[in-house]
Amino acid sequence: MLLYDRLVIPVPPQLDGPEGSVEWQRWSNNGWQPRRQAELISILGDAAYPISWDGFRQRQRADLHGAALGALSAQTGAEARRPSAANPWFATAMVLAADRLPRRVTAVTAVATYRSADRLAEAVQMHDVDPGAP
Repeated sequence: MLLYDRLVIPVPPQLDGPEGSVEWQRWSNNGWQPRRQAELISILGDAAYPISWDGFRQRQRADLHGAALGALSAQTGAEARRPSAANPWFATAMVLAADRLPRRVTAVTAVATYRSADRLAEAVQMHDVDPGAP
């Protein structure tokens, strides 16, 4: 079991900001449920550290990932298996880690164990929790 004292979470930009409505719509269209995410983050309180996944950070990640894919094509053996920004999840973690993180958060590791909520539910018998329940 792993325990975390902070969860660094990419979130859509503020809804009332310049990118907000477009990004919230994009997140919704992709099934990412930004309103539900906001509810869950509020439950986590100080354990959550949301970072706006705005156009700037998206471009940083795309540039990093694209450059790493190009470099990876020239690598072989153990060198090619090292964690790198060629992995899109790792590239995201690198962009998030470059931000001002809370004191004591020294690294960010992106982990995508399940690619969908259905796969997760199959594996771990999830159920809804009433946040108001004791």
